[in-house]
Amino acid sequence: ALEDVFLETAIEAGQRTVILCDRGVMDGMAYTSNQIWQALLDETAWSTIQLRDRRYESVVHLVTAADGKPKFYTSENNEARYETIEEAIALDKKLINAWVGHPHFTIIDNKEKSFSAKIERCVDTVCKTIGLPTP
Repeated sequence: ALEDVFLETAIEAGQRTVILCDRGVMDGMAYTSNQIWQALLDETAWSTIQLRDRRYESVVHLVTAADGKPKFYTSENNEARYETIEEAIALDKKLINAWVGHPHFTIIDNKEKSFSAKIERCVDTVCKTIGLPTP
């Protein structure tokens, strides 16, 4: 519902707008069973295709630091973290699987030398998506 409010506000503003969401509806699929997910779809009369492929123009997934840069996966810099490294990797794979099939799905892995470089790759991806030159 909050995403819909942002979208309506952007449309009413009457100017070109980019809305970035930290999480998308399909992420919910990774946090629940297939039966509960299907019940939610049935209750809302939505389909996976509608939510995954049509709700967002582009999806950028930043792979958890636990997968590839485990020394940076700590609760010291993120109090919301409660998964072990193994649990975080497993959840990350579920999140990726929830979005597989989206026509503009990009995965930003941890092969960069720094977090700043990872964020630069993300910014480049978003810029390309919206038609802006990359920095």
